[in-house]
Amino acid sequence: MRLFLNLENLTNVRQTRWNSLLRPNRAPDGRWTVDAWAPLDGRVINGGVRFLFATRVVRRLRSLSLTPPHPGGGGAQGAGGGSRHKAKRRRSS
Repeated sequence: MRLFLNLENLTNVRQTRWNSLLRPNRAPDGRWTVDAWAPLDGRVINGGVRFLFATRVVRRLRSLSLTPPHPGGGGAQGAGGGSRHKAKRRRSS
């Protein structure tokens, strides 16, 4: 389990404290709003809990040796390789 906390704009600076976002008249380019040059929302604080279910399940399966073999290594392919090796040995004797 992991806990996290996120804090943004702790000084609570907002563009709307200095200037309005809407212009009283249209600008020459036709826009009614100004560009954002500071945060538009105030202080933001959030947090949460993160559970790592999948990680625990994978670790448990590995400890019990129940995980499928990794691609390209071991597993059923390794067992088949051993039987082919025995067959070669029988032919050569």
